[in-house]
Amino acid sequence: DHAGRIAGYLGVHTDITDLKRTEETLRASETRFRRYFELPLIGLALTGPDKRWWEVNDRLCEILGCTSAELVDRPFADFLSETERYLQGQRSVAWREGHADRYETRLRRKDGREITVLMSVTPMFGEQGGFEGCFAMVSDIFERVAAERALADADTARAEVQSREAEARAQRSEAEGEAAALRAEVAALARLVERESSAGRQILDKVQVARGYEKALGAALADDLRA
Repeated sequence: DHAGRIAGYLGVHTDITDLKRTEETLRASETRFRRYFELPLIGLALTGPDKRWWEVNDRLCEILGCTSAELVDRPFADFLSETERYLQGQRSVAWREGHADRYETRLRRKDGREITVLMSVTPMFGEQGGFEGCFAMVSDIFERVAAERALADADTARAEVQSREAEARAQRSEAEGEAAALRAEVAALARLVERESSAGRQILDKVQVARGYEKALGAALADDLRA
């Protein structure tokens, strides 16, 4: 009042139950994400709109042979070959348009060795719809690629063995055919000789030698045999 005494109270009450629930949900979600992010099962990273690492987990550090301090704030392109950098530039356009991607690529480790990884990239956008970066999952598939190559080599070796076996079977079949033909020729020759011999005996049996010419015929046959 005019005397300065409190004459009453004016208060405004706002129900923030929904706000508190939202905050609790966000905190729980962040906690779950942090636990998931720290799992050593797969390489995880957050990158900014400038394509630099913002945050990485221990598994990604292990894959690339670096510490987190050596990765954070470095361009992702530092770990790519020239060819992969070009492809990455094309992919980044799609990310900015909101397209997630999953692809195989080769990364260069700190020690210079190149490895094959499977990348799963999900673009992130702010409340105003602006592109804020990407959430990336990186899987080292070296063992899978090595197994696929070993399987391909085994298939090639098996095909070569099968080809050689088929060639050997063809050669054996050809040899068996030649042997069968030779046996048939020998049998035919034997039958011919037998037939001619039999015919010869029959002819000789029917020969009638005139009296007095026996010695002359014997001498002629002897001359033929010597010849």
